[in-house]
Amino acid sequence: MRYPYNISAVRWALAFAINMTRVLALGYEGTQRAVAIPASVTEPSTMFWDPQLIPIISEWSVCDVVKGVTLPSDICSRKIWDPDVALRVNQWAVKEGYIKEPYPESEAKRIWGRGWWKYMPDIAEAILKALGFYKGSDGYWRLPNGTIWKIPLNVPSGFEMDAVQLGYAVAEEWRRFGIQVEVIPYESTTFWTYQFNYGAFSVGSYWGFSGNDPWSTPIFLEGWRCGYVRPIGNYSPNAARYCNPEFDKYVLLAQSYSPVSKESIEATKQALIIFIKDMPVIWMGNCKKLQPILTDYWTNWPAADNFYWGQDFWGKQTVKYVLAHLIPVKAPMDIIKLPIIRIGPGQPLPQWTPPPGVKFVQEPFIPPIYLTPTPTLTPTPTPTPTTPRPSPTPTPTPTPSPTTPKPTPTPTPTPTTLVTGVATITVVVTQSVEKTVISTIAIPSTVLSTIISTISTTVRETEWTTTIVLAVILFIVGLAIGIFIKRK
Repeated sequence: MRYPYNISAVRWALAFAINMTRVLALGYEGTQRAVAIPASVTEPSTMFWDPQLIPIISEWSVCDVVKGVTLPSDICSRKIWDPDVALRVNQWAVKEGYIKEPYPESEAKRIWGRGWWKYMPDIAEAILKALGFYKGSDGYWRLPNGTIWKIPLNVPSGFEMDAVQLGYAVAEEWRRFGIQVEVIPYESTTFWTYQFNYGAFSVGSYWGFSGNDPWSTPIFLEGWRCGYVRPIGNYSPNAARYCNPEFDKYVLLAQSYSPVSKESIEATKQALIIFIKDMPVIWMGNCKKLQPILTDYWTNWPAADNFYWGQDFWGKQTVKYVLAHLIPVKAPMDIIKLPIIRIGPGQPLPQWTPPPGVKFVQEPFIPPIYLTPTPTLTPTPTPTPTTPRPSPTPTPTPTPSPTTPKPTPTPTPTPTTLVTGVATITVVVTQSVEKTVISTIAIPSTVLSTIISTISTTVRETEWTTTIVLAVILFIVGLAIGIFIKRK
């Protein structure tokens, strides 16, 4: 990063100088959601990460995040989280006539976000002054060397209007604060490759994170590791040139476990906390698309209240997941293997009669179990496996034969270790010359991570019935061969 944006305290000061309510209302006209947590860009990821991280960051004070400067105690202790941004946008929407009455608080926060950083220009001023910045008599901020602080702010030119709106709205906020800002539009190639990846930019309205799958978060954090940092002028996916070895440690730890494991989730959470505090970029909002759908011929499209997948059809192969859920409106389907076909609210039900045993149900899509942290299941008591009984020993015929051996005692099967989340324990005994006792521990199908443990114990027993039968057969064969040779 270029000076002074390579100082995290400066980045926090710039964040505190932004009125997010104004950005959402005037910059976006209420069409975007405030995003402070990079992993909580959109649903269903917000449903997973917001409940885990917002209780933590809502307790932060100024000096929990602003490092490298000395601030008065009354400033240090100021809380930085604003949970009511959505409620103010809600009132603005009523005043402007976009909605007739305010949404309930939970719905307003689902639409416009569950909070952002407080608008605190006085705190921003205190931070900058502690770093040697100052305001001139003209009301503009100066760098410590006396140069007027001018921010060149990159925005796309003629495409991705979300980023354009954000850039101009934030530029206006910083101008109010006393910083001179020049908004510079760039065409796609220059905006991305040269300015972004090669590091020519200083400040820009760019995309910083993506994904609506909470388990994919460690993968999206990967590109921010120190290993991707390259000198400015060299290509790097880590465009901000951000590097924190502690962050790297938790990202790699999260990737080393199953994405749904408590170890991976906890490591990802720690990486996100470090990431938010360092604020390599100022996370602002998601990138909504207003995408019309035609329901004359197909129904059950993904929507806000039918979110089985996103409508991100551009440049992605994931459209195949959407196609698998679409139901024809007029023409009947030839093959149906589900007893219930769910159609999203507000979308037309099929006009054809389903086959016997199949019915249409109109209801919201219920998020899968993995959208909430996997609960710790109470293991069921482990039943004691039944000790397999040896086959009865047949009485040998009164012919010269070895002493009847006693059958080898059957060892007790190895005790089964309890595994969290175990549902059933099945003991299977396979009858063979070498008997194998198999104890299988399995997780029910509703839990994503499957734990299967197999314990095998070999029990050797002698099958005397089989031995005698083989001896008789060999005797008869030998007798026949002897008679045949004698006749020769």
